[in-house]
Parts: sequence; C-alpha cells; structure tokens
Amino acid sequence: MKKILSLCLALSAVFATEADAQWRKTWDFTKGLSAETQQNLIADEANWSITYQDDGVSVKEAKDLTKMSGELMANGKPIEELRGLTFGSAGLSKNNNYIVASSKFRMTRNNMELNLPKLASGQKITIRARSANSTADNRGFYAGNDNIEYIQGPVDGICLGGSIADPSRDEDGNYTLVWQVKDGFADSVDVQIKLKTGGLDIALIQIDGGDNEVTHTDVAYIYDSGYPDYSFGEEGYYEPNYDILVNTLPSRIEDLNLVAIDVADGGAAISADSLQHYSTVVVSSAIRNDNAFVNTLKSAIGFVPMLNLSPDLYETWGYGKAVTTETNMLTVADNWKSIFSPYNQSDEPYIDENGQLIFWEDGTVTGVELTPGTYFANDDTLAMAGNNVAVHIHNPNRNAYMMIPYTFPFGGPGASFMDITPNAVVALCNTKANVVAAAKPTAIQEYHHNYTTVTLQCLTANAKMYYTTDGSTPTTESTPYTEPFNITQDGQTVKAVAIADGFLLSDVSETAIEIHQLADQPTISVTEESGKSTITITPAYEGDVVYYNFTGSDEKAKSAEYTEPITVTKHTTVTAFTDGVEGSYLQSETVQKFVAVQDEKVRMDIVSHMDANATDYNIFTSNKYYTRGYNFYTDEIIDEEVYEDYFGPGQDSIVYIYAPANQLTCINPGKGWEIKSYGQPMLYQSIDAGHDVLDFNAYNPQTPWDDSEQEITKGCITLASVNYSDGNGFKDPASACIQSTEAFQGPFDVVTYLSGKNCNVEVYVTNDTISGEWTKIGDLLSNDISGVDDNNKDGSTRIWKKTILPYDGTEKMFVKVASADGPNANIFDIFIKNEGEASKDYITGIKDVTEGSEAAGEVVKTLIYSINGTQLNEPAKGINIIKEVYANGQVKTRKAIVK
Repeated sequence: MKKILSLCLALSAVFATEADAQWRKTWDFTKGLSAETQQNLIADEANWSITYQDDGVSVKEAKDLTKMSGELMANGKPIEELRGLTFGSAGLSKNNNYIVASSKFRMTRNNMELNLPKLASGQKITIRARSANSTADNRGFYAGNDNIEYIQGPVDGICLGGSIADPSRDEDGNYTLVWQVKDGFADSVDVQIKLKTGGLDIALIQIDGGDNEVTHTDVAYIYDSGYPDYSFGEEGYYEPNYDILVNTLPSRIEDLNLVAIDVADGGAAISADSLQHYSTVVVSSAIRNDNAFVNTLKSAIGFVPMLNLSPDLYETWGYGKAVTTETNMLTVADNWKSIFSPYNQSDEPYIDENGQLIFWEDGTVTGVELTPGTYFANDDTLAMAGNNVAVHIHNPNRNAYMMIPYTFPFGGPGASFMDITPNAVVALCNTKANVVAAAKPTAIQEYHHNYTTVTLQCLTANAKMYYTTDGSTPTTESTPYTEPFNITQDGQTVKAVAIADGFLLSDVSETAIEIHQLADQPTISVTEESGKSTITITPAYEGDVVYYNFTGSDEKAKSAEYTEPITVTKHTTVTAFTDGVEGSYLQSETVQKFVAVQDEKVRMDIVSHMDANATDYNIFTSNKYYTRGYNFYTDEIIDEEVYEDYFGPGQDSIVYIYAPANQLTCINPGKGWEIKSYGQPMLYQSIDAGHDVLDFNAYNPQTPWDDSEQEITKGCITLASVNYSDGNGFKDPASACIQSTEAFQGPFDVVTYLSGKNCNVEVYVTNDTISGEWTKIGDLLSNDISGVDDNNKDGSTRIWKKTILPYDGTEKMFVKVASADGPNANIFDIFIKNEGEASKDYITGIKDVTEGSEAAGEVVKTLIYSINGTQLNEPAKGINIIKEVYANGQVKTRKAIVK
C-alpha cells in the first residue's frame, strides 16, 4: 500500500507541474486550415476578409478587418491553428495585421507582439519564417522581453528577402531562428517575441522538440512470398526495388523505419485502417491477383500514400488492365521530370533532351489501359510508353497514389528506371495527411415566390454530396447532389453529408428551409398637364414601403423611397417595387410605366460645352496628374498596404500611405471649365474607333463610333480608380472633378457622355462655389454590360453612355461632375443645354411638320430617330422622331409616342 500511495503522490506532482506548463508545443502552419476554421472565418464577415481558392468555396487566406489582440477569434471561437498563442496590441493597424492562410501565418506590422505562455528555464523556441518582401533586408524578430535570449539563426534575427543571396535559408526559403528561456526561473514564465519590421511569413513555431519529440517515418513494403517462383532475399528471383530502398532511403529520410510485410496468407491481420500508420506503403509487383489482401490495398487508397509497382492489380480492382507495349522508352511529362531526376546528384540524368527515358535495356515496358469513368481515369500522367499510360498519380496533394509499372520476375537492368523508386517514396511521404472527415455541407437558400432554391456547398475540395428531404439521415446511397434544387414546403428539412477522396464521411448538416412570397406590386398612375406630368405610386397595402427609379433598376441602393407624388417635365419611364418584409415577404417584382409629357420642353441650345479635346486637355500626358500629381501628398504616413506575392510567391511588398496635401486646380482659360483633384490622379486619352479605354478596369468594347452622335469628342478625361495605391504609397481620395467656372441660368439640362465599368460619378449644382452647398441632381452610371446583344443595338456596347440630368430651378447654378467611388470613369463631353431660340423652334407634341414645299409622290425612305437623335431600326418605347423622304425630295417630319 505504501508503494501505491507513493506512486500516486508522484503522479500528482507531475500533473501539478504540467498544469503550470504550456499545453501545446507545435504550431505548424503548413498543414492547412481545418474545415471548422474555414467555416468560422467565412461566417465572421465583420472581422475577416476572405480570398477563396479556385473552387470558390475553400478559404485560400483570411485577412483581419479589425485590430485584434489576445487570442485570435473567428465567429466567436478561437482559431484552432493558433490556439495557445496570444498577440499584443502594439504595432496594430486598422486591418490586415494578420493573414491566416493554407500554408503560412503572416504578421504584417512593425513591433507586433507574439506571446508564448508558461515556459520553463532552458526551453527553446524555434521559428521557421521568411520575409514577405523579396528585396527587404531589415525584416526579422527580436526578443520582446528579458526572459529569453537569441541563440541561433541569422544575424540579429533578420530574415533577408528571397532575392538576396543567403545559403542559410532552407529549401522552402525559410530561416530557422532559435531562442532559449534564461536560467534561474523557479516558476514558468511568459515569453514575448516581436517583429522588427512587418511582413513575415511564419511556417512553424515549436517549443523544444514539439508535441511529438520522437518521430519516425515508417514505410511499409508489401510483398507476397506465395507469388510463383518468389524467393525474397535469396538467390534466384529477388526484389531489387526493396534493395534500392534499403540502401538509399536512410540517407534521404531521417529516422526511417522500413518494414517488409509478407501478405502471403491474405494479410488477415492487416486492415486498411492499420496501414494509415505508415507514411507510405510500397506495393511490390510480386502479389497474386487472387490474394485477398489486394482488396484491402484498394480500400486503403486515398487514406495513406501508396506506391504501386504492380499494374496487374488494376484488372482485379476494376480500374483497367495491364498492357504489354512494344517500346522500352518512356516519354516523361515536363511538369513531373523531378520525379525522374537522379536521387544521387553525381549520377547522370536519366532523361534525354527529348524527354525520353530508357526503361529496360532489353525488353518492353508494361503500361496500363485505364477504364473510362473509373477511379484513376482522370489522373495526371507522369510518363507514357508509346500510347499507353506508364506512370500516373492520383490525388497528388493528399495521401497520393502513384503507379510505376514493374512486372515480375525481374531481369537485371542495373541503373535504370527502377532507381526512381526512392524519389517516388520521398515525394509520397510529403503528401501524408491525417484522415479526417470531410467538412459537412452548407445549404444556401435563395428565396423565390412560393419556392426556395437550395444550393449545397462543401469546403472540402472535390467533395461529393448526398442529401435527403424526407427527414432521414443521408448516406452515400442517398440522392447525389449535382445542381441546385427547389423546395416548395415551408419548414422542410434538407439533410446532407459529404465525402471526398481520402476523407471520411462528414457529419450531417441539417437546414430547415423557409418558403416566402413576393410582396404585391404597387400601381403607378400618371396625371398629365401641359409641360409636366405627375406620377403617383400606390402601395398594394397600406404600410408597404415602395421604391422607385428612372433607370429600370430593381435594387434599393439605386432607387429612392416613394413618399409623395413625383413631377417630371420630360418623357421618361418610371420603375417601382415594394420592399420586402423581413421574415414574411420578399421584394416584389418591378412594375414600369412610360410617362409622357404634353408640350414637353426640349432643351437643345448649347450654353456651354466641356469637350475633352487633345488641344486643351492633353496636358495630362505630361503626367502632371497621373504621376507627378502624386507630389501633392505630404510626408505624413496614415496607413500602409500589403501587396501579396508582389515580387513572386510568398514575396510581398508593403507600401506606406501618405496624406494628401492641398487641393490642386488646373484651369483652361476661356473654356469655362476647370479640373480639380485632392490626391486622386487623372489622365487624358485620345480615343480612336475600336480602342479600349483603360481596358484593365473599364468596359469599352471595340466598337466604331456611332455616326448619329457626331457631337462626341474623340477623347476623354479619366478620373482614375479611388482607394488605390500606385505602389509608391499614395492613396487616392474620391476628389477628382470637372467643374464649371461660370453659373448657368436655370432651368437647364446637364448632358454627359461617360464610359467605365461599375464606376460611380455624380453631378452637383451650387449657386456659390466658395461657401455654398453643392446639391446632387443625379448619378452618371456606366454601361450595363449584361445587356449586350449580337447586333450591338441596345447601346450598352458603345464606348460611351449618354445621360441627361435636368436642373429645373430658376437660379443661376455652377455645375460639377465629381468622382464618387469605384473604378476608372472616362468623361468625353459635358453639355449644358437650355430652352433658347432653337429649343422654341423644336417640335413639341404630336403633329406634322414639313420642310420646304409640300411633299409629293410616294415615300421613298423612312428614317427613325430617338428623342436624343440616335438613329433606330424601328420605333422604340417612348418618343420617336419619324422622317419620311418623298419622291419629290421633300421631307416630312413627325413625332410619335410608343407606349
């Protein structure tokens, strides 16, 4: 009893000590992000900005949107890959302090603090990291408190950029830095490491030997001693591949444990699960097809890295069959040549200049014929033997499978293709991954009138999903998910699971589906008077919130809430819809109505014209704004930007952002317009037919100029993208504008020609440019590229878009066209038009007008124009100008309204 009590006391002491020590010793950021972490990052839109992988679902990297310190969280939960680490508040900016990615963890700011708790005297902290900037020579780490000392690594903890030669980096470009906790601490202490300069990618943080201090790389070699004429390790037929692995792998894999396993009796004691212990399983070519263990191997594929040397197994597996070819040569794929490189650098390369390799000195290569639609059918091919696949790889990034065709018995080729087996084993060991469940699917609901469309997504790449809608638990025998499907019953439950190659079946996701109805449309009525029309929009039900616009949009952001009748003085089309009610009704469909105006006042006399001609505005080619314009920034640093992979993969650039200086104005004397900016660059461009304007950001199809719009200037002033850094640290406020230097007597129209993609430009008026307030009269929207048709009839494929915005007041007003936000906007022309003498003579109402003497004879030609003068193929909704040319040469013009 005394001995038992002593043991219990000793264990208690051990556990007490462990409670005061760190519970985690390894943070390996090259292992990727778990499905749970990805889901939490995606769900936390307030704190993390996500960049997705090519599949559009999985997280590639996440950047913080707030100043986080302490334990880093996502969606209210600790980020598991960072658990046990905490971070200080020093050096943090408003965002982009941390990047959590699939192969690294980046800290980006100067003096950021990394804390490791509860370390004991003598413990070592190892960090493997590299600079995010290939040319930086000042980025690194230093001790943030006095508890540790730097004992190993680059001088002063500096991690030089990758373009600076330094042999002390490892093959991944990382430096290894080591600190040690100082002696003399009786209790555990907290340790802090700080960044000298921001922008360091961390691959590993490890305390002492890590969580698994003793590690082995176990490789299994599976053979069948019952194979005909087989004598393992004895005279006669033998296993040259096994000999090669025995002789070469220990020098290439640290702590290698190579285990030969005989499965002559069917390997009853060896399960597919037990094979997952190994870093790689090598399958000898000497295994009988009728050996029961063949199916065990099949079920293990995807769950453990495997090198198969026996093409004869394919027919048993149902994946294809072995094929004897007529060649002893292999043609090697360019992107896989590293596998065929000599493992001993003193050896001659195996592959000749034609990408070919002699496989057998005598004899032929055995290839495989893969059955279409089966497991290996879409694999990457590493080498071909004639027209047959010789070497292929399946799932190369996770527990990869590779086939290299050897047939038994062996000859004695000496140094040959067999020698690449060590390369293959090393490569396969690097794909070893723990077998985990696939991420459970997420159901995305898209609501419609009385039905909901359900889309299933899974964070595990290439996962197959299965679902049920009857409440039963889904399995791989349930309905496979292939495309979005519709649900019509409110409260019906969609349950789903996912599975992927090398993953276990996921947990079940369960989503209750909501069914909604569209709100009823409002009704539009119009009262016409001479010179104006009044639009009244009536909700379907009292209390409904109604929105309207004149652009045909169904978006609230581009509409105004209806509160009282609207008066218009020009022909127009109004669009209206009822807002949705949360938890009950969806936004209604839109309703539209053409609004005619009796005796419409047409403004056509040009009072002023800003034409972006090369003579007056080509001063911009001197780079006064676009480049040297950046000189009106101060030396005050207000932010910084991280440009990821700017110099190549993993090599970022950090740019400091400076505050703008005083507003800069450029006046064109006598032209009535001035160009202004407060930091935002501008550019002049001369445009020819078929030319793309800033095609990197603007939508400008290569379409000839429309001959009916002769008034457009063939040049433009570009208000460059805002919230953009030019790479030299100058960030543009939305400040660029074109402003009149004289006031115009109202009422008048502001007619603009603009191009761009998703740009945002606004038009303002004021009666006092010094102390008065600017009043917005409308937006200039760019072309809707979704409306392009094959015949370029709708105007959306033109280089420009014409917009008319009226000012119906009676005061004298200055006009400003200003950048609001978004990508580049290109301004071609600005016209100020009023109702002068020419306007009075313009046709109003619907009546016939003759030009010259009385028209006579038949109509020989009919021309149709819009109210804006654009020639049409046929009358369009709204007002149309019809010109008929008669046999005697006279022209008869009339106005027609199509409702």
